[in-house]
Amino acid sequence: MTEMQARDFETVAELRDAFPSAFMVDGTLNLSGQSGIRTLPRNMIVEGDLRFDGCSDLLETPDGLEVMGSMRGGRCNSLVRIGQANVRQDLSIARCDSLDEISPDVAVGGLILFHCANLEYISPAVRVRGSVSLSYCTGLNAVPWEEIKGYFNAVGCTGLNDLPSQFSVESFIDISSTHGLELRDDVICGRIIARRCKDLKVSEGLVARLSGDIDLTGSEYTLTAPPTEEFSPGPA
Repeated sequence: MTEMQARDFETVAELRDAFPSAFMVDGTLNLSGQSGIRTLPRNMIVEGDLRFDGCSDLLETPDGLEVMGSMRGGRCNSLVRIGQANVRQDLSIARCDSLDEISPDVAVGGLILFHCANLEYISPAVRVRGSVSLSYCTGLNAVPWEEIKGYFNAVGCTGLNDLPSQFSVESFIDISSTHGLELRDDVICGRIIARRCKDLKVSEGLVARLSGDIDLTGSEYTLTAPPTEEFSPGPA
């Protein structure tokens, strides 16, 4: 681990001078375990993966970031913002308790957020081309996407109070250990896992349509009837 006074890096050349071993031959930039990085250069291009696990001084990722591989950061205690970025593969952020903003100008292959308790909102403008995992993000109160091209995981997201209307997920949905959610008849997916949920409402029509591909083990749930059309009499 390199110990240095926290500073703002304005150019890639400055970053390379300070951390030459972080620049890998395959294009990966591995800054994991490095202190002293408060900000990274804007408009930076990373030809491989970007790693910044344990960068305790990092406040935000830079705007204009282009990552050809994946991007991963964990246990970055000062991180408050994910800036504008295009990440070809997955963006994975874990146990960054101060994170409270993700730029709406983010595009990623897949989004993985784990134990980011302070994050309350994700803009629907954030583009995710694949799966979404938001496990144990207890401050999050809404899911911004109506369609997900992969799986959707919201295990332990106890702050979620609703799922999108006409929610369509290409693979499976896992909402285990959530409180007060409703699985309506308009949910479309291949399988649902909803274990140990509290105050869960589940559409009878959805259960029938999934034909056993729904796991409610250990959940407190009630079945709800599908909506009925109101009868309006015609002219006499």
